[in-house]
Amino acid sequence: MVDPTRVTIIQWLLALLCFIAPFSLLAQDEDGGDYQFPDLPERWADVSKYRNEYFSVGMVFAGLFDYSVFDQNRRSIDQVGEQDNAFDVRSFRFLVAGTLDFIGPWSYLISVEYYGFDDTPGDPTFRFIDVAMTRHFVDGTRRLTFGKQKQPFIYELAGDAANLPHHERLLDPFFVSRAWGISYTHTYLEKRLALQAGWFNDWFVDSGDFKAQGNQFTARLTGLPVWQDEGSRFLHLGVSLRYQEDEQGFLRYDGRPGSNVTDYYVDTGSFRADHAWHLGLEALWQSDRFTVLGEYVQARVKADTVGNPGFDGYYVTASYLFNGDLRPYDTMARFSRRVKPGAGWGAFEPFVRIGRVNLDDTGISGGRMQKWYVGVNWWATRRW
Repeated sequence: MVDPTRVTIIQWLLALLCFIAPFSLLAQDEDGGDYQFPDLPERWADVSKYRNEYFSVGMVFAGLFDYSVFDQNRRSIDQVGEQDNAFDVRSFRFLVAGTLDFIGPWSYLISVEYYGFDDTPGDPTFRFIDVAMTRHFVDGTRRLTFGKQKQPFIYELAGDAANLPHHERLLDPFFVSRAWGISYTHTYLEKRLALQAGWFNDWFVDSGDFKAQGNQFTARLTGLPVWQDEGSRFLHLGVSLRYQEDEQGFLRYDGRPGSNVTDYYVDTGSFRADHAWHLGLEALWQSDRFTVLGEYVQARVKADTVGNPGFDGYYVTASYLFNGDLRPYDTMARFSRRVKPGAGWGAFEPFVRIGRVNLDDTGISGGRMQKWYVGVNWWATRRW
């Protein structure tokens, strides 16, 4: 949780500058787009890219800023404690990506997260989020990725959190966002079907002891049984599997209610376990501007001392998009990308969501959390 009294004035000014800098210039730029909310000039994007016959490089900055306000009754306070209103720099990320044409059809991605706004003792100021190289095959249906990357498991994890119809993930107790390893993607039937699989182990960047770190294996199979009108109407179905070994004999499942500044509302604590299997089911229906997204995840843990518990979670989100282009479907990531709004005031997307996480079973009392959520996304410009 961010304590404003411990954040330096320079750091806060940096965050403020990143938020308000466009307003001083963009309203006068003809290439900023016909938006009521000022956007970055298009020429800025050209400056951030470079390409020659040997390599290419592109730079991207992304920031997510939250302010959470809580209104709790006595029952809530008794269950999870009193939660403080707080500002949070949820993501302050710089990405560099491009191609390495001098060695063939290779691309790279490096992203760095800045954590200096939170003065948590012992935490690094900067942290590498992605450090990956990808081999692309000539037919465009396959790719092989090495390095620190996302694990191919469930829809909420597959894409960018900022581009989901709901504002934050709920099923994060059941996955690890990124890890060091190898992943492979292969699409079939003109990309109507795709298989993603990977092996991950952080041993060489953590302890250096291969046996001390748990192996993780993931696989995700997705299909498009319905694909009409160039993707404006489609049905995406998927099933995924994740195997996680223990890390030095312990596993833990915990989650927050869609906010990074709260305490953990559900938490099993660390308990002795050998391994766990996770099964995920996902479905996304898009019919023009109306979408319904749903997922279910189940965990079966091999932990004899606590009775081999099972946990699960689900959510269903429905949204409707006013104005703007429809979400484009990424056939390699198997995920619908961000909304590209029209002119004027951009695009508005009201949505409703219900979800539940259950971490109670046999000898484990991690808690149960059910969440209803109603919101409106405002896609103000191409970049805001």
